[in-house]
Amino acid sequence: MSSGKIEWIRHIKQYFKCSNPANCASSLCNLLASKSPKEQEYFLSNLFGVKMMKKANALCKSLYLSSEDLEWLYESGIVEVGSHTVNHVNLTSCDSITLEKELVKSKIELEKILNVPVNYLSYPNGFYSSEVIEAAK
Repeated sequence: MSSGKIEWIRHIKQYFKCSNPANCASSLCNLLASKSPKEQEYFLSNLFGVKMMKKANALCKSLYLSSEDLEWLYESGIVEVGSHTVNHVNLTSCDSITLEKELVKSKIELEKILNVPVNYLSYPNGFYSSEVIEAAK
């Protein structure tokens, strides 16, 4: 078994030590969100099979806010909406093309939903570098 596969199994065992299925699902989604789309696909398809990969992706997407939820929160005035990238990847490990896509697409989608400028960014998992800061400007 490859070291990459062993690392994934270790993470899953760590995250699935829970009694509430919703917590386990949320933990899986958080784990997947910290990986690139290619890593997500590798992980899910190799450990769970393609059928489970589709179910896990659908489950994770159902945990996100809908456009309507986002509009309601923004209009309530109790939150400020900022970008957080498209796939929640570690921006410091992205090549320049992926970095730009992650930052720009997320910002554009939010601005389209809310019809206001989105001027804030929260770095996924708190990871950033001088290159990421410059790209975010």
